[in-house]
Amino acid sequence: MLQRLVVEQETLEEQGRQAKERIETLSSRIEQLGQDIDRENSLNKDAEETIDVLSKEQDELQIALSTHSEKLEKVASDAQEASTILKDREINLSELTEDMARLAARHQSSARFMSDSENALSKNNKEAATMKVKVSETSSELERGWSLFQKLINYMRSRQDAAGYKEVNTPEVLDRQLWEKSGHWEKYGENMYTSETPDEKVFAIKPMNCPGHIQVFNQGLKSYRDLPLRFAEFGKVHRYEPSGALHGLLRVRAFTQDDAHIFCTEDQITSECLIVTNLILDIYKDLGFENVILKYADRPEVRVGDDSVWDKAEASLLEAVKASKLEYTINKGEGAFYGPKIEFVLRDVFGSECSVGWRAAGSVIRKKMQSVSAPCSVGGRTQDSHCVDAGRSVTM
Repeated sequence: MLQRLVVEQETLEEQGRQAKERIETLSSRIEQLGQDIDRENSLNKDAEETIDVLSKEQDELQIALSTHSEKLEKVASDAQEASTILKDREINLSELTEDMARLAARHQSSARFMSDSENALSKNNKEAATMKVKVSETSSELERGWSLFQKLINYMRSRQDAAGYKEVNTPEVLDRQLWEKSGHWEKYGENMYTSETPDEKVFAIKPMNCPGHIQVFNQGLKSYRDLPLRFAEFGKVHRYEPSGALHGLLRVRAFTQDDAHIFCTEDQITSECLIVTNLILDIYKDLGFENVILKYADRPEVRVGDDSVWDKAEASLLEAVKASKLEYTINKGEGAFYGPKIEFVLRDVFGSECSVGWRAAGSVIRKKMQSVSAPCSVGGRTQDSHCVDAGRSVTM
């Protein structure tokens, strides 16, 4: 009996310890819950304070917006009032001017008329003498400018002769059909000066020399031994430019273009481009321009020719640019409509960039003008020739 009681006592003690542990665990959980409730209350309080602050800021912004709207309305009202006053003053000024003119006409006397006539005659004599001096000065300036122009032409001619160029001279006025065949009429026609003859033929003053040089190349048969064939011309070109686009000697409607076209095989394109680049840079250096920027421009959105032809031309020209070891930038889509090009860019005294020379590669325009109908003979086979366009402008 005693033993059973001892066992029950131990069991009760064990249950008491377990109950005590559960109570301690529950107390700890209750304490943790209390802390969580305190944190939630704190967060709710912070949220309420933030909401109050944002609400106050919203009210302030609403007030500021209302004030700003009132100010705008007042400014608009003042502007309307000022416009009305200005119109009234213009009307009054116009009426006053008319009254003064009528008054002057009404009170003009014949003696005053004679006096004014004598004064006008004297003034005209003085202006005529002054104009004579000005005309003499202008003629002197034109003579000096023309002398400088001729010296520049002679310098360029000597450099191009040494580089193996053949100087040609193409007509300044060409038939519309030639410009249509070359693609210029469609892509550049709005910038060309045109004229219609009595027999209803349309001619255009050339804006560039490309078609003329290709016509020269088309004369007679050519052998691959003739290539590269380099043509140069100091061609006078005319281009319609909007009056707002004209700028000093850099953007004009008529100028002499130191132009060149090189007809070569596909294998010669890269080397010829390098030779032309070095020649142009050396000329610029002689003229005092050493900080030259190169800009490579690939196919534009509006162009002529197949993509395969453009791929070859772009690859050859870009290879020549990289081989020159000069820094360059890429102008996407800024090439000529007949081929990719490289622009030689200088900076004026204001820091503005001005394109004064270029080099283009492509056979699209030449193929359009059917010079491929007389290809070069190479070992019993025919080999097509390509055209490298190198241009610089001399404005006079």
